[in-house]
Amino acid sequence: TNLSKQKTPVGKLNEFLFLNMLLLYFLGRIFLSYFTPKKLLGLYFIGGFIGLALLEIILLVSPNYTESNYAYGASAAVTAIVIGVCLHAPKVEIRILGIIPVKLLWLGVGIVLLDFVRMMDSNTGGHIAHIGGALAGYLFATSEKKGIDITKGINSVISIIVNLFKPRSKMKVVYSQENVQNMTDDEYNKNKSYTQKEIDKILDKISASGYESLTKQEKKDLYNFSNNK
Repeated sequence: TNLSKQKTPVGKLNEFLFLNMLLLYFLGRIFLSYFTPKKLLGLYFIGGFIGLALLEIILLVSPNYTESNYAYGASAAVTAIVIGVCLHAPKVEIRILGIIPVKLLWLGVGIVLLDFVRMMDSNTGGHIAHIGGALAGYLFATSEKKGIDITKGINSVISIIVNLFKPRSKMKVVYSQENVQNMTDDEYNKNKSYTQKEIDKILDKISASGYESLTKQEKKDLYNFSNNK
């Protein structure tokens, strides 16, 4: 029957994921030839957010709309990267399937037009989200031409979150070679022994309880050694 030939939601999801990964792999490599990985990651998140926001706005404006009001995977995020690089380097030519030459500008235009054409046929919500991702790519490309990085804010937030989970590194103590050369052998060995035992204890205490947990003498000792005194 016709019903039995229709793709299941899982089948559609796998298809969209496969196409998204292909686009992200090939167009993402071109994107990285112009921009940093941080900008790619930032635009990826921005594209996803704008795609979701546009879909939610459409659903709110059309409360009676109930068909295909979903979006698969991260297609809006991938679309943002694709459109971003297509508009940034519109004259760059690629070969589809290794045969058909096409400039990035026309590839981007074709992707957006295809979403508009297929919007009322299948997965309407997904195509709406794609349009939102394309809008994010457009904003990114036009802003870059003006010297503005729209990914800066979200990348700052990502960095803060990542730093929260980074382990604390021990404080490094730097010693003056000049002071070492002026020491006698006995003074050097005595100072080295003190460093290995006392300074390590102080650094371990900082790692466990923070700098404010040190006594005045410990702070003074750490200060003296860190300033090569």
